[in-house]
Amino acid sequence: MKFKDCVSVIGVTKECIMGMAVVDGVISSLHGRELVITSVTDGRHRANSKHYEGNAFDIRTWTEEGVQMTTGAKNHLRYLLSVALGNDWDVVTESTHIHIEYDPQ
Repeated sequence: MKFKDCVSVIGVTKECIMGMAVVDGVISSLHGRELVITSVTDGRHRANSKHYEGNAFDIRTWTEEGVQMTTGAKNHLRYLLSVALGNDWDVVTESTHIHIEYDPQ
């Protein structure tokens, strides 16, 4: 697992760290490559975003060669991550990344 330059993890929750570990395992076994986290508690997000609580992170959806995953591939990965993380997590496919947040019901 690696973090994009300038990503802040200040204030991240233990649940979010555990979620990152689960996602890392899925990415590693599925793609044989390293997970890249592109945002945690940094960046600009909507006002009520879980990022600001330390309960959300975004992951890269393009290869090291700079090729964006297809919509179908991102949706398949979203499904696999949702299953692996369980019901307390929301996994959302965005145009440039996948957003993952801890949001117990």
